[in-house]
Amino acid sequence: GSEMCIRDRMMAMMLDRIQYLCKRYLRDQSIDVDDRRRLHIMHECYHTLGGNGDLDKLMEDVNKLPIE
Repeated sequence: GSEMCIRDRMMAMMLDRIQYLCKRYLRDQSIDVDDRRRLHIMHECYHTLGGNGDLDKLMEDVNKLPIE
């Protein structure tokens, strides 16, 4: 139904945003503690909605970055 449609759209937007942010932080080779915390919250929400692990490797790479 419409709930499924809304969830799928939310997942697509979250996937895009998390992927974009991860790539930006990896390009910059750093992240600050607040940005990393927010990124983790978004990633957890993505998994709660049914995310399939596509972002796990990117998140793992971001977690290795030095904290500003």
